[in-house]
Amino acid sequence: MSISWLAFGEPANHIDYARGDILWENTPDGTVGHARIMLPAGLWSHLLFFNQEQFLRSNTIPHPVYFPRAGFMDVDVHARDFLKLAGVIA
Repeated sequence: MSISWLAFGEPANHIDYARGDILWENTPDGTVGHARIMLPAGLWSHLLFFNQEQFLRSNTIPHPVYFPRAGFMDVDVHARDFLKLAGVIA
């Protein structure tokens, strides 16, 4: 299953936007996913989860992120936590 995430609300056709695909890595602490999300200026408060292009769900991030200008957000998560957030496992 290929799942990716992006911050909620940004326009998909904006020049400063790019959804981050997850790159998985096995670490001593377990499997960890890494993604970089390119974002235009704005306040971002949610992550959306997709399987290919199919929307799975939305989750509020603990602290909204404000970008006064375009930038990026790196997201790292353990596989089990991610699968729970994405609604794949309970």
